[in-house]
Order: sequence, then structure tokens, then C-alpha cells
Amino acid sequence: MFQECSFEQCHQVLIHSKANILIIDQKKDMRENILMWIVKTSYEDFKKLESDGFGLDAAFPVEGVPIDIGLNSKTTEEEYTRLQQYINEGKVIQFSHEEASRIISKIVDPSVYKVWGECMEGMIHCVENSAVGLHYDATYRGHEIIIRMWYFQFNPQDPWPKFKNDMYVPPMAKCVHDCIKTTTPFDREITTVINRISSGYGTVIINTDKGAVQVPLIPVIRDVYSVEITSRITEFIIERLKHSGANLEPHRPSEGTITFLDRATIEINNFSAKNGLIKFKLDLKRSGTKRKSIRPFGHIIVPVFYNKSLDVELDLSQIDLTKNVFCLSGLESGYGIKDLCFNGTEIESLIMQQFENTKKYYNKIKSEDTAG
Repeated sequence: MFQECSFEQCHQVLIHSKANILIIDQKKDMRENILMWIVKTSYEDFKKLESDGFGLDAAFPVEGVPIDIGLNSKTTEEEYTRLQQYINEGKVIQFSHEEASRIISKIVDPSVYKVWGECMEGMIHCVENSAVGLHYDATYRGHEIIIRMWYFQFNPQDPWPKFKNDMYVPPMAKCVHDCIKTTTPFDREITTVINRISSGYGTVIINTDKGAVQVPLIPVIRDVYSVEITSRITEFIIERLKHSGANLEPHRPSEGTITFLDRATIEINNFSAKNGLIKFKLDLKRSGTKRKSIRPFGHIIVPVFYNKSLDVELDLSQIDLTKNVFCLSGLESGYGIKDLCFNGTEIESLIMQQFENTKKYYNKIKSEDTAG
């Protein structure tokens, strides 16, 4: 019933390498070990290791600090102390398994790193599919973020987590329900509600002695979600065109000699969602035929094309995107309407709705795979 994913067998691979010094807790992953090592290692010992050629070179992004704190042979004592403080507060964000692996790859032999990396992949997969430990889920609804946290004990003797700090909420947001303090008991599922109140990026941080929960105010939209999101945007554009009176079906306009033989094509291309910045290209395409007079021989049939494109760019960190209006004009000949317009809030809303729907779908599949 109780299963713990221990990284001990992976860390044993590093026992005869320089990286072994970074292992503070055999049961934790390398990401946590590196952070723990920095906190426990004095600046003097760090400098001595660097002067002996240890070669730890990394940059740590910190919530609320515009420039990453670098850790290398040039790091000052003040910078090192501040980094230790930020780690203790759980404010070192986006320090991933990939970044921890990159650090290890620089200080161990490639053959050792290969064996260690393969072992770590298996352990990380175990953790992701494990029912025990600290878990959380974040749901984005407009400007509201709902954070659910729960903990499953590794065994009956495993103590409940304790909050190390009051929860950190960036200045562009506020907590409106179940705002966590150090005195808050964590022996139940906790649902915290955060409201965004102004534009900007930031991360909500809930720091426990069993790990930290870090939830960005703007969700990370992975590439795997792009198919479903672009499909939903396409549906929206088709609905808007039809509502505006556009004729997308094969037809012959009564006022001319043009014949549209095929249905108009609406495409969303080059979609990207990096760091909250949404970009895509809207392409409207349709073709037909037209009679062209050729004197004195009568007429011939020639192809005609009515293709229109619109580049859309949205910054999801902006609190109000209503004023971001996008219009595609000159649609009279090919589509029978003057223009097609929509605003940023409409696109933001459907992207976020589809993001949540797709996330639930993938989580369901993951849950079924784990149960199986």
C-alpha cells in the first residue's frame, strides 16, 4: 500500500565522482539535493571547492528578483548568502530536473552520467505516478487561481507536513481564501484561492518541510496542448465568421461570374505559448473560378484566390486584454463580409478554457495508466 520512490540507487552511481558531495539526502532527487547542499555549505567551503576545480556553474531564478543569481567561482559572499535565504524561503523557482542534470553532466564522466541519468528517469517517473507524498493541482479560471494541496503519508508513522513560512503571494495578486500561515495545520486537503489584481508575472509559493509548491500566476502551456487549443480557436473563428454573415460554403455570388467550388479553409498556424506570450497566424483561404472575356473568342475560365492572413500576439500577463482588437479586412469579394474582428479577452478566455479541459483529459489518462 505504501510505496516510496527512493533515489538512493541512482545516487550510488555517483559515489566515486565529484558529484557525490552534493548528495545530502539519499531519498531525495538531485534537484532538492543541490538546493539542500547550498544551504548547508558555508561560503568558505564553497570557495575552497571552487578553487580546487569543483566547477559548479549554475544560475538560479528567484521569484521577485529580475536577474538570476549565478553560482560559480565569481559568486560573492553576499550573493551566496542571499541565495541560501531564497532557497530557505522556497523562492528559487523553475529549477528543474533538467537543470540539475545539466549541472551533474559537467562534473562527472560521460559514462557515469549516462548510467545515472537512465536511473533518474525511472525514479522521476515513479514519483510522478506515486500516490504518496506532497501533491497539488492548480486550476485557472479567468483571473482566479484555485490551488489544491494534499499529502499522502509514506507509512503510518510519516508525520504530516509543516509550513515553513507564510505563503508568498506576488504583489500583482492577492489570496482570498485559505491563506496559509506557518500556524496552518496540514492534516487535510487545503484549497487556496488567489485572485490576480494587476498585470505582471509572478509565482505563488507555499513552502513546507516536505517540499515546496510553486504555482505561476500565468500557466505554463506545454506544446502538447497546442493541437486542442488551435482547434478551439479555429472553431471560434468559424462561428464568428458565420455570425457576421460570411458564406463559407461552395456557391456562386449572384452579382458576379465567380464560382466558389470548395468550402473556405480556416487555419491557425505557427501557434506558440512561451512564457505567457501567445502567438499565432490566422489564415483564411478560398479558391474559385471566374469567367474572363477573351475577344473575339468568347471567354475562358480562370482560377481566383482570396487568401487573407492575420498575425495575433497576446501577453497573458496583462490583466485586461479587451482593448487588444484584431481585425482582418477586405473580405467582401471572397467571403461576403467587410471584416472579421475579435479582441484579446475572447481569445484568452477560450485558450484558458481549452487549456483546463486538455489538462483534465491528460490527467485522467495518467490516472488510468497508474491504476492499471
